[in-house]
Amino acid sequence: MTRRTSTTGGALRTRPALRTRRASRARPAPRTRPALRTRRALRSRSVPATRPVPATRRLCRGPGGVLAAVLVAVALLGGCGASGAREDGATDAGRRFAAALTAGDYRAGCGLLAPETREQVEQDARTGCGPALREAGLPEAGEPRGVDVYGSEALLRMTGDTLFLSRFDAGWLVVAAGCAPPAAADDTYRCSVKGG
Repeated sequence: MTRRTSTTGGALRTRPALRTRRASRARPAPRTRPALRTRRALRSRSVPATRPVPATRRLCRGPGGVLAAVLVAVALLGGCGASGAREDGATDAGRRFAAALTAGDYRAGCGLLAPETREQVEQDARTGCGPALREAGLPEAGEPRGVDVYGSEALLRMTGDTLFLSRFDAGWLVVAAGCAPPAAADDTYRCSVKGG
């Protein structure tokens, strides 16, 4: 809208009308591309040259490292946490194994060992599983203190021993027993009975 004003020369000159209050409000500027470019720039950043040593590489050192690496891999692939049924199953199998050894029923104890562990025990002692398990001199396990289940693998801490178990078609079986906790943070469990 324009307003006419007169000048002394008789010619009319036009000038813009005053803006109303509503029209003078500033409208937001349309979004521009810099934010998009920033996201692209962030995605294309290179990885720093120095990286920390992965936990799996630290756990794989020394004897028993394969077992620790398997547990770490299962934890990563299987997700965290476990259902109560899996925890109860692993704990029950560990209790039965400990009770069999305490009662001197090494045949029942051998029945609760994983197939590879049973073969390794027999091979190491060059005798049957029962006598080999007796000769292994496993500590009295006692009562369960806690269990960590990761997919089909479990770590059962008992008052006198630490057991590693795996879930098979036949149920939970002991993979390693007589395991001493690591002395240092980057060390692994050392087990007197374990699979090959």
